[in-house]
Amino acid sequence: MSLGSFFLRLFCGGCLGELEALSRSLGGCRGRLAGLQEDYDDLVEQRWSLLGDVDGLNDELSSLRDTLAGAIVLPDVSEWCCDGAVFDPWRHLWAPWPDNIADERYLVFPYEDWVEILRRVQPNVRVMLRRRDELFGKWRSEVSDCDNFASTMSALVAGAFAKAGLGRQGAFMRARSEGHAYNLFMDTEKVLWVYEPQSGETVCRVDDADEERYETYRFWFMG
Repeated sequence: MSLGSFFLRLFCGGCLGELEALSRSLGGCRGRLAGLQEDYDDLVEQRWSLLGDVDGLNDELSSLRDTLAGAIVLPDVSEWCCDGAVFDPWRHLWAPWPDNIADERYLVFPYEDWVEILRRVQPNVRVMLRRRDELFGKWRSEVSDCDNFASTMSALVAGAFAKAGLGRQGAFMRARSEGHAYNLFMDTEKVLWVYEPQSGETVCRVDDADEERYETYRFWFMG
């Protein structure tokens, strides 16, 4: 065997070995590709299943919302809205807490009228929260009960004013201290009052609050 033939056979043998290795590698890639294709098909199937679940959940949630809305009966407070005045919080409110004012102007009412308005709205808060718990379960912790009452009271007061056909919202707010949530309202004398939505009690003037739980550091006007 000539030296040239020897090197030719050596070269070809090396190429064949590399080709066999590449072939085995290609076979492994094909196996992994087949596995990935199966995983992809499973994901596609799960996607369609999840989309079906979402549609079903949306239908159920819509039904629950309708049921909850049907449980709410907003009172007619128009009788106590006749003596309202327009209040500009941007000009007249200089409280030292950061605030969130949604509208340019709000309506304020005499203290006695506020008492009558809130007395008629407040019973619906418990009805709404009780109905919510029946429909959705008590998924919130007890700690957040005061937030639930303050937020729900704000929403129902806003709804009552809308039902009365007022062109503006009343100066009714959701407020917080370090460990409690409650409401505030402003009367025609520009006095800011603390309102406890859980008991339906007007507690005190904000400036006269002597309990830590009513030392307001933040409030939000209704939009």
